[in-house]
Amino acid sequence: MDIPSYLEEQIRSGKVALLLGAGASLGAVDGSGKRAPNMNELRDLLADRFLGGKLKGRGLSQVAELAISESSTVIVQEAIT
Repeated sequence: MDIPSYLEEQIRSGKVALLLGAGASLGAVDGSGKRAPNMNELRDLLADRFLGGKLKGRGLSQVAELAISESSTVIVQEAIT
């Protein structure tokens, strides 16, 4: 695959993040054996942390947007990490 020179430069300088499809993390575990949350679990974690447990019946993207509006993009990204 040919990678455009600008993109290659960004990759080499560490300014690019790899994005994978939604299923890429299924079955993933951390160093202590804890598995990554699925979409609904992540939605519920965000709803609990930022929205007082409300709106768990909504979609992940909507809950994430509301969580961001209650805090900030960086804080929600740190929570997800």
